[in-house]
Amino acid sequence: MTSRGYVLTTCLLLLAAVPLAADADTIHVPLDQPTIQQGLDAAVSGDIVLVSAGTYTGGLNRDLDFGGKNVTLRSESGQPTTIIDCETLGRALYFHSGEDTTAIVEGFTIQNAVADSGGAVMCRSGSSPVFVQCTFRNNSAVMQGGAICARLSSPILRFCLFEENAASGGSQSTGGAVACLNAAGPRIRGCTFSGNTAAAYAGAVYGSASALTISGCSFSDNAGLFGGGGIFCSNCPSLAVTGCQFSGNTGSQGGAIYTQSCPPTVTDCSFDGHGQRAVALLYPVSDGHFSNCTFVNSIGHVHCFDGADATFSNCTFVGSTWGGTVSMNEASPSFDHCIFAFSTDEQVATCESGTETPVFTRCVLFSNTGGDDLCGAVSDTLHRDPRFCNMAEYEFDLCANSVCAPANNAWNELIGAWDAGCPDCGSAAARTTWGAIKGLYR
Repeated sequence: MTSRGYVLTTCLLLLAAVPLAADADTIHVPLDQPTIQQGLDAAVSGDIVLVSAGTYTGGLNRDLDFGGKNVTLRSESGQPTTIIDCETLGRALYFHSGEDTTAIVEGFTIQNAVADSGGAVMCRSGSSPVFVQCTFRNNSAVMQGGAICARLSSPILRFCLFEENAASGGSQSTGGAVACLNAAGPRIRGCTFSGNTAAAYAGAVYGSASALTISGCSFSDNAGLFGGGGIFCSNCPSLAVTGCQFSGNTGSQGGAIYTQSCPPTVTDCSFDGHGQRAVALLYPVSDGHFSNCTFVNSIGHVHCFDGADATFSNCTFVGSTWGGTVSMNEASPSFDHCIFAFSTDEQVATCESGTETPVFTRCVLFSNTGGDDLCGAVSDTLHRDPRFCNMAEYEFDLCANSVCAPANNAWNELIGAWDAGCPDCGSAAARTTWGAIKGLYR
């Protein structure tokens, strides 16, 4: 036998000795198994449980348990027509046996679920399933997580809708939509949170001693009674928020985001129309950082207190309606390359106790009703119209002749969150009346 033939024969023998992985089976519900739980029970890891359109109720279609198997539970026609209705008699899914990210739930509407915590879904004991294109609607928890609660688990949420879920038990109830506790590490991407409520903190997403990563999400009209209408984090090692939109969220502090002992990193986000400060930061967040963010039409934009020395770079602050644009109480944040314009009440920056030493560097201030004065250390500021392209339509990119564009200032640097996006234009104040400008932010 030639050496080439010997090698070929050896390879064939080795291949023959390796068992081939069995093809994944697809189990149809209700064709093969009458209920979803029976479909899961019949599956092994790698299988697909494919659920036909319809509304699924009853004991074997709620409190579903993957039993440690990494199965894909998928609807055949998507969440508008495939509904798990728990009828306020329990939760939808319970992950507690170490399922990993190959355990997938895709394309369901989950509604009317109720539990002490994790109204619709509980993930614990290291379980980290993936939820894709699911709708969570009208679910509730007494304590944490009206829709989902994760304890020492890291679920992944992709392109899901959380609507009108609630944590409603009282002063300890947190996370109207999602609660992450005890070293959880969820990743939330492309999700929409609307109209969720918590009787205490975090109308939408709550984090405690957990690392949260949130990107490309929308938070609107969520409410946390004591704070954090959109997001509340306490004692978290990190909070990373990227490319998110916040509008109309409310809380007694931090309508959009409220952190306690949690260093946020917030990038490319917009904050519009929040009650009682869009962002509230409580000690210690010395390495917290906001960059390229836009703040519009809130009852105060930022409040830093008790040592929350965060930094804000290339942010645009427009139309604060009460209490000044930024306020500080025994905290000294820094602001560089930021725009502060068209505030309708009080001065731009307020140092409440008189001991604060905030730093403002290369900022542009213009037409703030309470005055353009700043407290703290101030250097290289300009009092010039930033010349937004179309403030009436909330387009805060810059006219080509704006002083905030790099080509038009002595530093050759961008001021604010947006670069030039339209031709030369005149003054915003000249194009309309001041009353009309104020009317934009009511």
